[in-house]
Amino acid sequence: MNKTILLHGQFNKFFFFILNFFFPLQCCNCRNYLPYYPVKHLCDKCENELYADICVVCQVCSKRAGLNNEAPYLCGDCRFKKDPPLKIISVAKYEGILKNLIHQLKYNLRENISITLARVMLDFLKLQKIQMNKYDAVIPMPISKVKKRERGFNQIEFICRKICGYYNIELNKKILKRKYHKKPQVALSRRERLINPQNSFELKKNSNIKGKSFILVDDVKSTGSTLYFASKILFDAGVSEVLCITLADNA
Repeated sequence: MNKTILLHGQFNKFFFFILNFFFPLQCCNCRNYLPYYPVKHLCDKCENELYADICVVCQVCSKRAGLNNEAPYLCGDCRFKKDPPLKIISVAKYEGILKNLIHQLKYNLRENISITLARVMLDFLKLQKIQMNKYDAVIPMPISKVKKRERGFNQIEFICRKICGYYNIELNKKILKRKYHKKPQVALSRRERLINPQNSFELKKNSNIKGKSFILVDDVKSTGSTLYFASKILFDAGVSEVLCITLADNA
């Protein structure tokens, strides 16, 4: 082994040992203390529980596959239908540890959690065996200027950067924008959530996207209306296909 690499690794361990002495690492979910190296944000127990809910799903509607089904998977309802231009899949249900992590990232501004969630989504995409290279770019779901000022960041962008880096796909924030701030979906009834995102999105100037295909990434799908209205803007501009990927499904 290269001596320089060995010394560098020992220095890293010593650095994190000192850092952890003054600022002990805790599991983002259960708050139990973590080893100082390698740096993690979940304990083994919580990580295993989180990954236990991740499985192969239908690549059109996200219906969970059976134990004997392998990816790429299409459920019985989607297998014999014409390939739709809009597909929506989710990593897991919006519950338990996944729900807690998303909530902390969005409302407690715990940016470090984005690293764990990005890895979860990336592992899910590997499991699905989706042909990522056929898409022209990844689009993070845009948030309003109001939300951007409140949080200081768009939590979805962190996750998209990890995906784009792994698959060598362009991250494009110059196509879609949210026109104005509306009431948060979580505060509305299901009927209100269905129409609340309508007219919320528009294309940015000089967006020549006719004939292209995109991956649109968001954190939580409830009614699917936000994904639908955002995708509709893209389709109206001539986009051929949109794959929507969310961390959680709250339907």
